[in-house]
Amino acid sequence: MGLYTSWMKNPNIAHTQTDIGLWPQTVGGSIMAYCNTHNLDPDIHQDMQDIVHQFSVGANLNWTWNPAKGCRSAGRAATLLDELAGGAQNGECGWLAWALYTLLIAPPPYGFGKNVDPHKVKTYSGRIGGNNNGVADDRHNEGEGFISTHPHAFHYLQPNTFNLNSNALDLFRWGDHVVVKYNQRFYDPSYDAFYNNLYDMALYNVARMTIEDVNPQNKKLGVKMIWRVRANGSANDRWFRQIQPSELGGYPANSQVVGPFNTAPGAPQVQAPAAPQVPANRRRNCLARAFFCCWPW
Repeated sequence: MGLYTSWMKNPNIAHTQTDIGLWPQTVGGSIMAYCNTHNLDPDIHQDMQDIVHQFSVGANLNWTWNPAKGCRSAGRAATLLDELAGGAQNGECGWLAWALYTLLIAPPPYGFGKNVDPHKVKTYSGRIGGNNNGVADDRHNEGEGFISTHPHAFHYLQPNTFNLNSNALDLFRWGDHVVVKYNQRFYDPSYDAFYNNLYDMALYNVARMTIEDVNPQNKKLGVKMIWRVRANGSANDRWFRQIQPSELGGYPANSQVVGPFNTAPGAPQVQAPAAPQVPANRRRNCLARAFFCCWPW
């Protein structure tokens, strides 16, 4: 079953010698071996940053983003910690956040033995504040995702949003994202980062998403998606939109979304080819023939 998996099912049951023997070779064992050797304490902010960084070390975790493989509990994330270190694993951000939480609460030397409430594993979905300035407040009005800076691949996850401001593929559109709150900060093992506020992970918060037919008379042409967004602290609307299939050759590979626009964009339409133009000399000859053939001599 594995050391972390069995511990999460029943912390009072003693581990088998097999589980203990295999532990140093697992993802959890590899991370904790480093942390124990360096006497890292998650209560110290700099140490916690180093702990979070261990999820990005290839020798510990060869992680590939897979949005179809979700994780919403420490019990599932425990199976990741029991995997052999360096092996190829895949899933979405919830796995890494819940695995960090599991290491925080697991008893030493397998974890840090901290008392952390599971509600401290936070899911952010681009909340918009009560004054619509993009900053989450106590009312927790849910947004419909957010757009973050994403200058390069993280855990093999490539950026997916072309940035008109920088003329580069360096943003990512999220539906939501999972992090761990500890000692008043939010730690993100997916981005190897921390945030003082939950909304700091967002460059733009999505206030509204609209989905419309590209052509209501021809639904086979698909849909266009537009996101109305607001930067943190700003009441000004900006817009992003989905890239249409006809545009794929005009943007870098992996581009799915483009923006920000200053005004609400419309999805581009595929224009019919222009009618062929008759060269000017042929037009003159045709007019001459028509004149002489039709003149009443």
